[in-house]
Amino acid sequence: MEVIRIALLAALTSCAAVPVAAQELNCAPRDMVMADMERQGYQLSFLGETDGHGTLVIVTGAKGWLAVVDMTDGRMCIVGMGVDWQLKQSGVEG
Repeated sequence: MEVIRIALLAALTSCAAVPVAAQELNCAPRDMVMADMERQGYQLSFLGETDGHGTLVIVTGAKGWLAVVDMTDGRMCIVGMGVDWQLKQSGVEG
């Protein structure tokens, strides 16, 4: 469990953007991830339902942004991270 916590903390504190396909998912129990994000000052910016596997959650803070999937099995997995999150309105036509 400590190894998961160390890996998760390393991922949460790093803001280096790495393509999702090039990395393994960093997953941990939801309660631990939420506590770590709150402790580091991240705030909820976006929620979006996935195709039945969980909810996409975007959190932002002074260190940058994190994209995590809140899985239906009680885990949260980091799927992306970066800096300079900007919410923009667009006129995307579908």
